[in-house]
Amino acid sequence: MGNKSTSTGLDYKNGSIPVLFRKLFLPTLLGMIFNALITIVDGIFVGRGVGPEGIAAVNIIAPLFMVTTGLGLMFGIGSAVMAGISIASQRFEKANTIVTSAFLFST
Repeated sequence: MGNKSTSTGLDYKNGSIPVLFRKLFLPTLLGMIFNALITIVDGIFVGRGVGPEGIAAVNIIAPLFMVTTGLGLMFGIGSAVMAGISIASQRFEKANTIVTSAFLFST
């Protein structure tokens, strides 16, 4: 089977960085564009349906949403990397502790 992933066909371990970048760039870009479109469409619906007070409320809560999302990504990605390193080192109990701690702290 080798080092190639069977589900994506991408070789993250031995693959060329420019090739990996090109293959992952478009899905990432589309995700960011759709995320921005959701925000714009949400603003249009709130503005037309509720009015200026609704837009003000969304603008007050938006930074809190971004901070919460950032913290969730920080704990999720950080614990996944650390757990992956532990699993690769055959330290399964440490990996379990890392993921559990990140989950409990995030909750």
